[in-house]
Amino acid sequence: MKSSALFSELGSALAEDPDLVKSVKGTFSFQITEKGKQVGSFHLDFNVSPPKITSNQTGLKSDVTIKVSDDNLVLLADGKLNPMQAFMQGKIKVSGQIALAQKLDTVFKAGKKKMEAKPVAAAASTSALGGDATLKSHAIFASLKSKLGAIKDTQRLNEDIKGTYLFKVTRAQKLAGEFLCDFDQSPPSVVVGPASSDVVVTIDDVDLVNVAIGKYDAVHAFMQGKMKVTGKVRIRKLTKLFDLYRPSKL
Repeated sequence: MKSSALFSELGSALAEDPDLVKSVKGTFSFQITEKGKQVGSFHLDFNVSPPKITSNQTGLKSDVTIKVSDDNLVLLADGKLNPMQAFMQGKIKVSGQIALAQKLDTVFKAGKKKMEAKPVAAAASTSALGGDATLKSHAIFASLKSKLGAIKDTQRLNEDIKGTYLFKVTRAQKLAGEFLCDFDQSPPSVVVGPASSDVVVTIDDVDLVNVAIGKYDAVHAFMQGKMKVTGKVRIRKLTKLFDLYRPSKL
C-alpha cells in the first residue's frame, strides 16, 4: 500500500519534531480500502508525545474514523485532493468527531513541510532505509531497495513476484524490526513496517541473512521452522525475492 510509506514518513517526521502538531489532540483511525475492500488500518494517537502511529491493531478506540481508498489518502496528504470536497463527493467517509477530522489537513501539511525543509535528507530517503540499522538484515533490505530503484522496467519483476511481503525480523526471539517489500506497485518498494501485507514472514535476523546470501535455502528454512510464513504462502516467490539481493542478479 502506498499509504504504508506515507504513514512511515509521517511517523518519522513527528518523532523528530512532535511540536509540528501540538495543536492537534485526539485519536484517529484510518480504514484503508482498495477496490472497495479494506486492506489495512492505521491508528494515530495525538494524545501522547511524540504522536504514536500503529497499524492493523484491533481494539484501539478512536475519536474519529476515516474510511478512504489507498490512492485517495495519498492525494489528500499531497494536497492534491481537497478534504471537504472529497467528503462531499463520498471519496472519504467520516464517523465520530467530524470537527477533529478537519484537523487532518494540519497533520499532513506539517509532516510534508518537515520533509521539504530537509531537501538533502528527502533526496537521500529515496535510497536510504529507516529502521534499526544495527540489524544485520537491515543491510539486505537497504541494498534491495537501492537495486529496485535502479531498475528501469519492473513489469516482469512485478509479475514474477507479485504481492506484498512483510518481514518480521527477530533477535533473541523478540521482534526487532519490520520491513515491507511491495511488488504490487511499480516500481516495487521497500519500506520500514509495520504494514498490512499478503504474506508475513517471521525469521531471526541471522537466519534471514543466511537465506538472502544463499547459505540457507528458503524452502528448507521453512520446513525446518527457521522461517515462519503466514498469509498467502509463496515460498518459491520468496526465493525469487531473495535472489534479487545476490550480486549475480539484476
